[in-house]
Amino acid sequence: MPKDLHTWIEDVERLAPGELLRIEKEISPRFEAIALVKHFEDRGQGPAFLFENIQNLKGERSEFPLLTNTHASRTKLGVTFGVSPEEVRRRPGPGHPGTQRPIGICRWVSWLWL
Repeated sequence: MPKDLHTWIEDVERLAPGELLRIEKEISPRFEAIALVKHFEDRGQGPAFLFENIQNLKGERSEFPLLTNTHASRTKLGVTFGVSPEEVRRRPGPGHPGTQRPIGICRWVSWLWL
């Protein structure tokens, strides 16, 4: 299981080829990054994107890269938690008899509607 983000990126590239796209071209976070992610999602694909040369909101090159869509597939979730994608599928999810609803928030939300 990855200990930090750098290790996670290395693990995804090694264990799940094609699940992380590195974008080296300098792009805007306002429209270009979002458009690229949406383009892949519209086609049923969900790779993680590492924008290595993203602009800041002033249009200058940011000193920080942008990583998005890190958990958009069971494969990447498996890498994150150190299990196979099949194991991620077997884990109970919302509504499964072995799980509990978050009662506190449900009561609070229902109170808002009274």
